Amino acid sequence: MLVFHRRFGALLTVLAAGVGLDRVLVGVHYPVDVVAGALVGTAAALLATTAGRPYVTFAVRLASRVSDPVVAAVTRRIGTARRSLRG
Repeated sequence: MLVFHRRFGALLTVLAAGVGLDRVLVGVHYPVDVVAGALVGTAAALLATTAGRPYVTFAVRLASRVSDPVVAAVTRRIGTARRSLRG
């Protein structure tokens, strides 16, 4: 999330660190487990955002081609209905 939305990503990072700390304090994990999980998660996120960006861009463009006409038609219909209710 840090790549796409800095503020929300920072919030989620702080929350994840809190969960990791909590799991260590409760005794469910060792600190090394939490650090290793954070490193693996960071590496996976970097790989997904760098290697997967062209595929995500393609999927978003394809979805936009399908959804944009539908959204435009629904928006027009809602606008027409509102105008007719106003009288």
